[in-house]
Amino acid sequence: MFLAIAFIKLSHTLLRDKGKFSFIIPKSFSFSSNYKAIREFLFDEIDSVVDCSKVWNEVKLEQVIINFSKTVRKDSYRTLERKNQDIHQIGEIEKKYITQFGFYLNGVSDLDLNIAQEILDNCCYLNEISTNKRGGTLQRLLNQEQNDTKVLGGANIQREGIIGFKGYINKELIKDDCKSQIKSDSVLVQNIVSHIEKPVKHIKITSCVPNSINYAILDTINQISINDNKYSSIFISALLNSKIVNWYAYRFIYGKAIRTMHFDNVVTDKVPVPKINHKDRLKVEELMLKIEDINSRIVIKNKTFTDYTSELFTNNSESKKLVQWHHYKLKQILNEINKIREAQNIEKLSPQEEYKITSIYKLAYDEYVQLKTDKEVVERTMEIEFFQLFQMSDDKIEQVLSEMP
Repeated sequence: MFLAIAFIKLSHTLLRDKGKFSFIIPKSFSFSSNYKAIREFLFDEIDSVVDCSKVWNEVKLEQVIINFSKTVRKDSYRTLERKNQDIHQIGEIEKKYITQFGFYLNGVSDLDLNIAQEILDNCCYLNEISTNKRGGTLQRLLNQEQNDTKVLGGANIQREGIIGFKGYINKELIKDDCKSQIKSDSVLVQNIVSHIEKPVKHIKITSCVPNSINYAILDTINQISINDNKYSSIFISALLNSKIVNWYAYRFIYGKAIRTMHFDNVVTDKVPVPKINHKDRLKVEELMLKIEDINSRIVIKNKTFTDYTSELFTNNSESKKLVQWHHYKLKQILNEINKIREAQNIEKLSPQEEYKITSIYKLAYDEYVQLKTDKEVVERTMEIEFFQLFQMSDDKIEQVLSEMP
């Protein structure tokens, strides 16, 4: 990093007035606080920024190409994007937006910027209506004593709710540790934000409303505590999981980067929250209750099949394929059952037993698919509700949906 900065400054010194120069440098140049001083130094003279993404397999970092013209002041810069061997211009960005968003926007089109401005015209920010704190640093204190308090880590936070737990901790060790305690009307968020490449590059913020406060939480979880009664934990959790907030955060908070992304205060300072009334909040909460009901029915349906196959055919309820059976084909399930039976010195399934499992699997899978379809319909309705709360037009809604699977 410091070598790159030194070379840029040296090149600028050696360059004649109106001379041009280009550098291929790490993408963190565009957003990292370590590069802030050199970004400000080149602010007036930047001509263009090319988002190259990850070019070389042996180089972990993404790259950008920056172009500047010495002593030539410009009020805007071109933003371009590499696709395979070609580079295409996708927008012209006024430099005032560098100041507004705090970094060099890259890989962002003019339409993207218009959508962002429309969102910001109708919002406040998450830290204005809540506080954001990480859980406790308790990892070394965990134990397996089942009478102690259950402890949650980031992986236990899923959009469907709390899934499992990481271990236990003696409650006496955390009675004065406010960071590790769950507050009422709060939202739990995975500290690490997932970057997903397929079918298109996007991020996934993962949050849920805890069904109980009788857990301790680790520092791999952020707790959002609501302090404005116009909003609720259910509303904010739904918002954080929404396509519109994830679309916005990827482009205008995280700089479209592939890197370790955290959900700390520097982020929640910038997360947009629509201005709402009581009726708006109730509508989102009603939709979330429908989703929770469907999720509960999916969990029951999944567990019923797992328990059935375990009790009658394997005496094993911990097999990943049997627990997540709906992600596997019938043949894989039958093979898994036979593998478990073989390890237990039990004969393979008879044709009659295979037929019985096949019948149950097909019935359960059809019911599972219908529940997933019902859930998708409700989720789509809620996504549209958030778009409307941000007062977005139909063409801009379609743009966001096309970039968020």
